[in-house]
Amino acid sequence: MEPNERYLSRVKTLSMFIIPVFILAILIILAPYIIAKATIYVTPIVFISVIMFVLILRSKKYFPIIRKMKFFDQIATVISWCIILPVMLVMLLFAIIVRFFSEKLFYALLWLVSVTVVFVMGIDIKTKGSLPPIRCIFIFNHTSNIDDIINPIFMGRTPWKVVFEPKAKRIVYVKWVVKFIGIPLERQGKARDKKKTGDYIKSFLGIEQTSNSKKSRGNLLIFPEGGRLSPEERKDDIMVKPFKPRAFIWAQESGLPIAFAAVDGPMNILPKHGQWWLSPQTITIHYLGSTIISKEQDAKVVAEDIWKLVEAEVRLIDSVKKEDEKLQDEREEKIFTGMNRASRF
Repeated sequence: MEPNERYLSRVKTLSMFIIPVFILAILIILAPYIIAKATIYVTPIVFISVIMFVLILRSKKYFPIIRKMKFFDQIATVISWCIILPVMLVMLLFAIIVRFFSEKLFYALLWLVSVTVVFVMGIDIKTKGSLPPIRCIFIFNHTSNIDDIINPIFMGRTPWKVVFEPKAKRIVYVKWVVKFIGIPLERQGKARDKKKTGDYIKSFLGIEQTSNSKKSRGNLLIFPEGGRLSPEERKDDIMVKPFKPRAFIWAQESGLPIAFAAVDGPMNILPKHGQWWLSPQTITIHYLGSTIISKEQDAKVVAEDIWKLVEAEVRLIDSVKKEDEKLQDEREEKIFTGMNRASRF
């Protein structure tokens, strides 16, 4: 992919023109016609049309004035979860059923569900680079609850699994999906349970040959920080928490390359705590490459070196984004100033 290429460029650009025009046609032409005929379809058509139009406005591309309206974000989030979420769950259920027949189709549908959620929520995704075409262990900085929803976009349509904390099953969406793509990692509790989950991961990576070794295919996603970055940590100028060496040791033992990316934006959409609504923003993903850790290298040193690269890239992305936002604010201020002057005449 080219630098700063939008992940949903062609599909989203086309949809951003076609869908609003179609919805406005329903609102302006079809709805009044049906009202005149006094049919039973009036209420659902008007209701659905208004809901869809509000969701399209979430992208905040048509009316910059609503770009910073928290109240609008809250209303749109409620509408999204109440109206659109059931549709997403049905799509997800269909994907789970399909998995029993075709694993490749399952991951393609999972990717489609994630893309649909991103589109409905008004989120833009920009990417630079891509995952390596070979099997690998993939890591990126973990900053938001929404990471679990967009993981399929990060990982693509090839088979993969994610290492997660068992308590993440409290989230309905996650509970449904991790049963098929997740590997729980017990970091607390009984030593027997921790060893069991650790052995499963080693089997998946081919480090140890067990009865589960036949399942050892696909990429593995790990969050090396061991938890999400909090808004308080971000205010303290912590962009990426230090990486724990576990994933790097597994990469060294398995011989698989470890690929890494710098991600910025999810925290602004849905932070770890302090906000229940979604604020549509741009998520930037920079795939930074991959490396094979030899037996002679110190995995802890490699973990620190890669952390420094990811942290520096996140800072760069953040600074560029702030500069773009500043220029956008200046352009909007000029527009509104011109409108105010024109209104005096």
